Amino acid sequence: MTDRPGEGYIQRQVDWARGFFGARSGEPIHELAPELALAIILENDRPETMALQHTFPWSSGQISVAAAIGFNGTLQIINPVNSGLIVVVQGMKQVSKPTAGTILITLDGALIGAGQAPNISLDSRAKVVAAQPVVACLNAIANSTGVNGVKIDQVSIVTVNSDAESTVLQRRPAILTPGHRINIWDNTANEGAIFYAWGYERPIDSTELVSR
Repeated sequence: MTDRPGEGYIQRQVDWARGFFGARSGEPIHELAPELALAIILENDRPETMALQHTFPWSSGQISVAAAIGFNGTLQIINPVNSGLIVVVQGMKQVSKPTAGTILITLDGALIGAGQAPNISLDSRAKVVAAQPVVACLNAIANSTGVNGVKIDQVSIVTVNSDAESTVLQRRPAILTPGHRINIWDNTANEGAIFYAWGYERPIDSTELVSR
């Protein structure tokens, strides 16, 4: 670690600055000109610069779950073990719920091992698999169990065929470290469901895994 400006920044931000300003040298960026200092307000970054921070937004895409007698349909977002990533889930919703009732959001329910698939990158610069840019976090569905996991949100549906989105995630996104997961559930058994989830992922630093 050093006190010299530019040398103490974490690598993601150094890469961001070099990429954004087209810097080709390996030397730290101390200043752009004698009268112009480097200042980046991360919260105001343009979306297209997220890739320079090794950060990729994603969507599950449309996920359909068939009805199953006596069971609840669910979509699970998974941060794989040893992914080296933080996965931030900013929203989950059920579209056109067929009946009045509720949806539930749970953390760390039973892992859905079958049919895991990568989420869709919303940045076409991401790795391409089967002609689709993808991210490392996964999605999976199930209709062979009841609701499980720690309940963190419940949203009621009064009007048939209306949408239900998690209000908790709108205000406080879920942060998944490797090996953790989050589910959205149709709390009405034996009902087909259409789900969406979205967020972003980025590399994790070992210091972020320390219990607070």
